[in-house]
Amino acid sequence: MSEFLRDCAERITVLGTIQRRVMNRFHRLMVYLGCPTHVIQDTKVQNFCKTISEFALEYRTTRERVLQQIEKKVNHRERNKTRGKMITDMEKFKTKEQQADHELRQLLGNGKNNEVQKLQKKGTIPGARGRPKGHP
Repeated sequence: MSEFLRDCAERITVLGTIQRRVMNRFHRLMVYLGCPTHVIQDTKVQNFCKTISEFALEYRTTRERVLQQIEKKVNHRERNKTRGKMITDMEKFKTKEQQADHELRQLLGNGKNNEVQKLQKKGTIPGARGRPKGHP
C-alpha cells in the first residue's frame, strides 16, 4: 500500500510540474499576442482555445466561400466569351470516345488503296458500266 501511495505522490508532483510549465507557456503566448498582464490572469485557457478554434473554423469557411465565388466568376467570364458565337471547330467539343473513333477511322482510311477511295467518292462499283439492265 505504501508503494502505491509513493507512486501516486510521484505522479502528482510530475503532473504539477507539467501543469506549471504549460501555464507559463500560455502566459508567454498571451504576452506575445499583446494582452495586458491583468487580463492574462483572468483569462482561462479553455475559453482562449475555444475562441481560437471558432476563429479558425470561421476563417476556413469564409476562405472556401471566397474561392468558390472567384471560381464562379472565372467560369462566367469563360461562358461570356463564347456567348453568341457559332461553333465552327467541333474538334474541341468531341468526347474522348468520339476522338478515339475519329483517330481510328483516319488510321484505317490511310491504308486504303486508290480504287476503294474512288469507289467511296463516286459511289459506284469498279468495272460496272452505266445503268443495270432492266431499268430504263
